[in-house]
Amino acid sequence: MIQILGKPECPFCWKVRLALSEAALPHQSSAIDPATPEGREILAHHSPQGTVPVMVDGEVTLWESSIMVEYVADLKGPGIELRPGNAGDHARARSTQYYSDRIVGPSLRAVVFEKRNKHENEWNAERIRESTNGWLGCQDHLEKVLDGRDFFAGDGFSIAECALIPRFGLAERYGVGVTTKFPSLVRWFAAMKARPSYAATLPETFPKPGMPDAETTTEKPRFRGMVPPT
Repeated sequence: MIQILGKPECPFCWKVRLALSEAALPHQSSAIDPATPEGREILAHHSPQGTVPVMVDGEVTLWESSIMVEYVADLKGPGIELRPGNAGDHARARSTQYYSDRIVGPSLRAVVFEKRNKHENEWNAERIRESTNGWLGCQDHLEKVLDGRDFFAGDGFSIAECALIPRFGLAERYGVGVTTKFPSLVRWFAAMKARPSYAATLPETFPKPGMPDAETTTEKPRFRGMVPPT
């Protein structure tokens, strides 16, 4: 069975969990905190970067999330396609994943880091404002890319969705969800949240779709799960 070492809220880890869920592949996710000595020791056995996620599938060990998603696309169950068959659509899916990882993620980072595990009176308002403006710019670009379609690349769910859904989920969780100025994105994200894979892979500290958000807390979530032998 495929093993995933990661942090529940990490968007790169969430991206891989989504791919595995959509691909209908049996897997086990184990939470690990790279900030702890134990976490760093475990990761040192698997990743030259010392970061999460890490995927272990028998003798195959992967430590880059985009490669993991491509690997999952190769292993996917019957009748499932995470990688568009058309070369142009496949390139668009990979480009969108790259944009999500390299542009959307950094744009949202300050909002998440300021609001997570801090009281509101400790937030840096200027950092949040700058980050929110960057995120609005990303939404403007993605609205144009989506252009009213149901998916970002081709006619079905792909690696592009795997990469973007966690970013939108984090944005919503920390109070900067997609705005009504971008109707295609609003419709797209609502459809993605309705997929079984969203509820199945949502971090346990997040409210389930359709349920009210819990009061923000400064307590860090405990990491659960057994770590595979190193």
